Amino acid sequence: MCLTLAGQALAPEPPPGYRLIPWEAGHQEEAVALLAQARTDAWLYPEFSGRAGARRLLEGAVSGRFGRFEARLSTMALAGERLVGLSLALWHPVLPQEGFLLDLYVAPPHRRLGLGRALVLATAEAFREAGAARLGLSVTLSNLPAVRLYQSLGFQVEHRFAVFRRDLASTSARPRRRP
Repeated sequence: MCLTLAGQALAPEPPPGYRLIPWEAGHQEEAVALLAQARTDAWLYPEFSGRAGARRLLEGAVSGRFGRFEARLSTMALAGERLVGLSLALWHPVLPQEGFLLDLYVAPPHRRLGLGRALVLATAEAFREAGAARLGLSVTLSNLPAVRLYQSLGFQVEHRFAVFRRDLASTSARPRRRP
């Protein structure tokens, strides 16, 4: 899905009792714990499941492995001093004028308050201010709450793709040797 960023500034308003800040490395361990809970799409990306997977995802993002990372483009949601939501974003690795929302997560007790909306809008506005023309993301169509959120913000579906997996560890998946 993609959002065109041209036009007026986006105004993210966190719900009362929350504040939004750009990514801070001091919250990295909290972010790992938060992302480890997420994984709605863990079946699609099992390598990012659990705490070790969340650490791989986060370290890959901030190290630039998935695209150029700038702390000011990712947004954290805090309740007091506690991290309760995260919009993890980077510059698209192939499309130089496009941002990419790698992951969005809000802890369950803090959902349905508008925090996810505020996180996406803050990230979109940060990219707009940085000169990006568009903000893209990937989402599984079965993740209906996320799809509805993105559509309500003006994101449009641009491409659909299938993902195929094969268990290479099972004996039935191993190639047969020729005699």
